[in-house]
Amino acid sequence: MHIVERISTLEKYLKAFDLHDYWVGFKTIPFAIFNDKIVYLFNHPNYTDHNPKSYVVLDKTDDFNGCTLILFEKIPTAIIDISYYDTDELLYSILVHELFHGSQYLNEESRFANELVGATYTNHPENIEIRNQERIALWNALNVQEIYEKEYYTQQFVSFRKNRQEKFPEYVAYENLLETIEGPAFYVEYQAYQNVMPDDILSDFIHDLHDIEASTLNIRQSCYSSGLACCLLLDIFEPNWKKDFFRTSKPLFEILLQYVSTIPVASIEISEKAFQLSKEMDIRKQKEIENFTKKNVSKIVAIGSIQVVGFDPMNMVVMNELTFHKTFVKLQVNNDVITINQPIVIKKVDEENTIFYLELANQPAIDEPSICIKEIGNLIGELVSMTEKTFVLKV
Repeated sequence: MHIVERISTLEKYLKAFDLHDYWVGFKTIPFAIFNDKIVYLFNHPNYTDHNPKSYVVLDKTDDFNGCTLILFEKIPTAIIDISYYDTDELLYSILVHELFHGSQYLNEESRFANELVGATYTNHPENIEIRNQERIALWNALNVQEIYEKEYYTQQFVSFRKNRQEKFPEYVAYENLLETIEGPAFYVEYQAYQNVMPDDILSDFIHDLHDIEASTLNIRQSCYSSGLACCLLLDIFEPNWKKDFFRTSKPLFEILLQYVSTIPVASIEISEKAFQLSKEMDIRKQKEIENFTKKNVSKIVAIGSIQVVGFDPMNMVVMNELTFHKTFVKLQVNNDVITINQPIVIKKVDEENTIFYLELANQPAIDEPSICIKEIGNLIGELVSMTEKTFVLKV
């Protein structure tokens, strides 16, 4: 189906369903739907002369990458890469998710997680095991019918979480804050998808709560489902919880804890699966980085004053001093900011020097002191060495 037809269906959904039904006080923002060539921009105050259409068409630029919230011409704007989503129903629900991030921005949300903690998340077996017990308790709380059963399993969850918080405070704090941001966004996404897909879809949204492998090997993504679970349980224990959500500094977990008491929890025996996954976390990271760096392809190696100024936290791997950005990264190289829309490995050498490794689809054009790389443009520096497939540049 052509993108214009899909956008037409999307507009029908936006007119049929009121965002305030998902969250009272839902504040709307501009949004953009795009592919690799064209951007369809809606409701942006800097682009108003587009009648009778409801959008303006722009050429795709580096401003539009992935599905997220950006400041486009200083205005918070939700952006969606349409190629990621096969169905209009999923596209609509994802748009609602990103629009909610805009509502959070307008409400001056500040409870954001430190993504570098997530990228360096612990692989300690005890953390893996207790976290799994938490998530099973959440799964049970959402799937039992009686209110006293829901309360019991929710008590289990908060008690396991408090126990783990004492042992792994930095990582639990990361999860608490990530759940606070992404849980409510996943919550409105779930409601939106439920409107257009009225089948029982809850299990699709929370399936990784009882899948230790999926939740351990995808820490960030797994916090979406636990955050959603906390929202759904709050709907049960305190239906008006959303009214003051943006007026508190408490993370979502601490809000739930106001309505559910803790209970004693027995000591937990670490399962063999937790030990296996602990090793698997490191093995996966190492393999991903090695598979990239050891390819027999042309590459540019740049060393110098290089700072990461933008990245995709859901698609990065950190292993010791190496960071593998799998989708894109924005780098400040001396005084220039460049966007690289392809995999890249970055290595921190010391306070003054950073190295990046970038595969080249085409041989660079060399006109010292610059190298013109088709993928990113000009890099200016000193060509230190050059072989048939490797170009080392001091920037």
